[in-house]
Amino acid sequence: MQLAEVAQRLEIRLELDTLYADYAACLDTDALERWPEFFTADCHYRVTSAENYEAGLPLGLIYATSKEHAEGPGQRIARGNIYEPQRYRHLISASASKATMGALWMSRPVFLSCARCRTAR
Repeated sequence: MQLAEVAQRLEIRLELDTLYADYAACLDTDALERWPEFFTADCHYRVTSAENYEAGLPLGLIYATSKEHAEGPGQRIARGNIYEPQRYRHLISASASKATMGALWMSRPVFLSCARCRTAR
C-alpha cells in the first residue's frame, strides 16, 4: 500500500470518527432537532432490538429509508418523551471501516448508550 493511499484511508477514518462523535453529541445534548442532518436523502436507518437481530428478524423499532422518513422519529422522540428526565451518554468504539467499491465505504461502529435518571428507583 502506497503512502498516499494510507493517508487517504486515515483521512476517511478521521472523518467517520468525527461524524460518529458529532452524532453522539447531538443525542447526548438533547439536540434532536439536528438529528436528521446526519442522514443523506437516500439513507437507510434501522434501530433493532438485540433479540430481533440475533433471531435474524429485520423488523426495527425505528426504520427509515430516506432523510424525510428519518425526520419523524427524531421529532416524536423529542416531543413525546413521557418518562422522567434523563441524561444520556453515548460511547463509540473504533469502527470497523473498509472501502467496498471505489468511494463507497462500509463502517460499523459499536455504540453503547447509557441513561441516568434523576431519581433512583
